[in-house]
Amino acid sequence: MPGAAATAAAEVKLTSDSVSAAGDLAEELAPLARSAGSAGRALSGPNPYQVAAAGAAVLRVAGRFDEEHAEEWSAAADFGDFAGTELLAYQAWKDAKLPSGIQVLRQASQAASVEGSLGAGSLSFIRRITYSVGEQVKAIASYVVSPRPLLRAVQGLGAAAGVVGGLFQAKEGVDMLHNADPRDDTLGRVQILGGVATTAGSAITVAAAMIPGLAAAAPFVVGMAPILLGIGAIAALGVGVYALGKKYQWGEKLQAWANKPGGFSDSVIAVGRGVKAGVDALKAGVERVKDGLGAYSGIAANAKAIVQVAGEKARGAVANVANGVKNFFGRVFGGSPNAAPAAPPRPTPPRPPRGRGGR
Repeated sequence: MPGAAATAAAEVKLTSDSVSAAGDLAEELAPLARSAGSAGRALSGPNPYQVAAAGAAVLRVAGRFDEEHAEEWSAAADFGDFAGTELLAYQAWKDAKLPSGIQVLRQASQAASVEGSLGAGSLSFIRRITYSVGEQVKAIASYVVSPRPLLRAVQGLGAAAGVVGGLFQAKEGVDMLHNADPRDDTLGRVQILGGVATTAGSAITVAAAMIPGLAAAAPFVVGMAPILLGIGAIAALGVGVYALGKKYQWGEKLQAWANKPGGFSDSVIAVGRGVKAGVDALKAGVERVKDGLGAYSGIAANAKAIVQVAGEKARGAVANVANGVKNFFGRVFGGSPNAAPAAPPRPTPPRPPRGRGGR
């Protein structure tokens, strides 16, 4: 029994060592697999795209010979992969003479404006944008694989290696989720998403290389391959830059620079104090204006009362002057101004006629 237990323990240890060795070998092969994927993409497409993809492959291989700066080489290669997909999309848009983004938005807005309701206009806008994006993706499909059979076969092998590289990229994200640093969790999820995108884009490329008519039969699906590869590249680039930041302690250096006397923190505090002082001065000015308006209202009320009193006195004075004038003319032309008006003069009675008998 002791011998059997020892044998079982030895077998478990051998299995564990084999798994560990396989993991180390996979870690070594992962960059090479991604390099092969980039090299395969360099065999077709516009010249800028080929240069960027080939450059990414060379940079990853160079990182294998410079272990001290492997992170830097890898980040540069990820940027090359991402730039290559952008250049490919631009060249496809240019060759197909598709409308620009601003033109698409203008056309979608015009189409939405003729609809009778907000809901119908929104649906029309979304439909036009979706159609334009679909046309852009379809235009990329013809650049994914080479029309030459030999180059297409090599591209298929490179894309298959890219599938392996995408799986290792996703595994790296899983490892980040399970390490001791909780700050790696978010980037670990991003890396998993990037690995899935890289795997999917590479698998589509493999299918397009194996089936010559696939790009014409399903242009949208094939055109999505470079876009997915670009998503995987930008995710890997973000994680790579984060790794460089941890390696060179960019966060600690930035914090030390910000907290030094007269540094960024002191500048921000000084600016904040200046802003607060300005706000306080503005509030004080507003209060002074309000006080001034209050004083003005009091002065206006007093002025109104003075005008009213002066008006009443003026009316009294005018009335007295009028009475004085009236009395003066009354005295000049006779009578008292308060006396009753004189009776009209009586008519003179007619004289009786003389008698004729007196002669």
